[in-house]
Amino acid sequence: MENPSRPIFLWILFGLSVNIALAALSVRPSDTVSVVGTETYFDCASTIKNQSIEWYHYPIGTSEQKLVYGHNRFHLPYLGRFHLKVYNMTGAYRSNLLITDVTEGDAGVYECQDDGGLGNKSQAQLTVLHSEPLCSSNMTSGEVIVGVNNCGFTPEAVKFSCSVKYTGKTPPTLEWIRVGQNAPLADGVAFNRTSDTVTADLTLEGVSSTDGQSFTCRAAKTSTSTEFFSCSSGVVSIWHATNKFSLTEKKLNESVNCEEENSVHRSLCSYEWTKSDSKGEAVVSTEPAMRPDSLGLYRCTINCTVKRQPCSINRMMVNVVDPGSMNGFLLQTTTQTYEASYKSAFIVVLILFIILIILIVGLGAAVFICRKKKRQYRNANSLMMEENNEKKGEIQKLQNELEEERRKYNKLKSNVGVEYLAKPKLRGIIKTAASSSENKSIKGVALFNNELYIISQKESKVEVYDSTSLQLCRTWKQEELTCPEDACACIRNRCLYISENKQHVKEILRIDPNGKIINKWQTGNEVCRLSVSSDATVVAVVHDNSKLMEYSADGNHIRTHDLSLVNIEHPMHALKLRTGNYLIIHGYLEDTIHRMCEMDVGSNRIAKSFGREKGRGDDQLSNPSCLAVDREGSVMVADATNGRIVLLGSNFEFKRKIVTKEDGINIPTRILLDEFNRTLYVGDYKSNDRVLYAFEIE
Repeated sequence: MENPSRPIFLWILFGLSVNIALAALSVRPSDTVSVVGTETYFDCASTIKNQSIEWYHYPIGTSEQKLVYGHNRFHLPYLGRFHLKVYNMTGAYRSNLLITDVTEGDAGVYECQDDGGLGNKSQAQLTVLHSEPLCSSNMTSGEVIVGVNNCGFTPEAVKFSCSVKYTGKTPPTLEWIRVGQNAPLADGVAFNRTSDTVTADLTLEGVSSTDGQSFTCRAAKTSTSTEFFSCSSGVVSIWHATNKFSLTEKKLNESVNCEEENSVHRSLCSYEWTKSDSKGEAVVSTEPAMRPDSLGLYRCTINCTVKRQPCSINRMMVNVVDPGSMNGFLLQTTTQTYEASYKSAFIVVLILFIILIILIVGLGAAVFICRKKKRQYRNANSLMMEENNEKKGEIQKLQNELEEERRKYNKLKSNVGVEYLAKPKLRGIIKTAASSSENKSIKGVALFNNELYIISQKESKVEVYDSTSLQLCRTWKQEELTCPEDACACIRNRCLYISENKQHVKEILRIDPNGKIINKWQTGNEVCRLSVSSDATVVAVVHDNSKLMEYSADGNHIRTHDLSLVNIEHPMHALKLRTGNYLIIHGYLEDTIHRMCEMDVGSNRIAKSFGREKGRGDDQLSNPSCLAVDREGSVMVADATNGRIVLLGSNFEFKRKIVTKEDGINIPTRILLDEFNRTLYVGDYKSNDRVLYAFEIE
């Protein structure tokens, strides 16, 4: 009799074999390079939906397999900095392993397996850089001499060096490129490698005018990727000047230019036109081009500084004369055709004779004019030599005084730094009319020409206070405002920007300091905070949709970044740095991560960050609301829920709490740094007393 359980067993065996046959990895992790303190991730996907994917780690120097994630949970010591994002796709199951705040110990091989190790697995190498590539140069200043000029300088060579430390078996690939080119340089590049360091030296022996540009060293993030970690050398400023002196003669109000194109580095030079007459010598213009308005002898001198050494070039001498003295002769020859006959021969000879007489007279006049000009040039040259001899002692004295002033200025500049008070001093408190009457909170604060412009919650009035006395100067009603969200000022364009979030219209208004609307544009999203960059662009963040938008001063859209792609949720404020990267704070209410980070726009990744899970520790933030950066690159963060203003260094290291609840604040939502008056303004959100504090901090 046949066993009845045999068909069931065969069906189970058939299903298992089909599952094993179908299971495969459709996406495999790739080798990557990451910098200590940044983020990185590996991607893996199985062709079977709802398939379980496990992650393993083989650290550097050992073949031991360590389980990172399995059976729906992380294993110690991979808690905290390791995160897993899984989601089902059409016909596939995907798993992303995210590593935050990368350390040297994270280097090694990472392996993903599907369904608890059914034979489908793939490995990828993680190489960890101790830091991003470090560039240096042997230049003592930003200038390189090309060719020979009248000041006695000789050509120079330039050497750039780039190095990076790494942890891993495979060193990162280093290469030098010129800005604007993608092909790596081969000539003049030398490499040196140790167990943990790779160095690439670029030497330019024969510097030419084509080398006047930046050079970039970059380390490839993966073996096949086009993304790089990079650092740039200083710009090679090309200096090339010749003493091409010229003498010329001009009419009144006729333009004359003493600038020699492509010969002098303009940022290092100044121009001076002087006029000599019976009363002496006087400066008449400091521009390369000018129009003489009176008769006399004019001289142009170019004063330059090369390698911190002065160099004066006598460029041009111009003699301005009465237009009547410059009349010449205009020869016009008229040819006529006559019949070839003996009767017309006499007329032809007569015409030729007249032409000859005209040529002789013209030649004599030309000789006379040339001799006259020669005498004028000799007189001008003689006068110039006499004046040079008289001014030589004065020039030397002025050069010595100028050098002394430069030394004093450099010494003073080197001693000027940012030193904050151990405890801030309260200068005063501003309680707005909107807060006094209806307890409305402060939404935005902007500083322009020693005046504070304050906007309040659901208020159309703009209140203006004196930043020194903190007294109300004036107010005006802005009819366009019903739900203002933030305000900032642009010193270059002498205007204010205010974000307005009406129910059906989301827009940004550009307003002059007296309340007149210059223009406005719609954003299509509810803007949370505004800021103005060093190149006068407007940066806005969208809280709910996790976006960053940048506009020109006139409202033309430049770019939009989807911040959710780099794991930034609910951004509150963003600043654009001079490097082009963005400084962003994010985290709201029950979000897991509350932090400040720098987004590299070149790679569209997080370069470095401060903060982690929401908390009250010195390395934690809770609902960060606003940012400010001082002249040394230190960052101030308004840590709203913790009731403090945190001071971080330029590398995001924690320094101290600069303002706390002990100083009177409760929930800081806005901060504004006035370095000229050494004041930090803090907009505070209290249940019954919503004010603006002014603290002296420096």
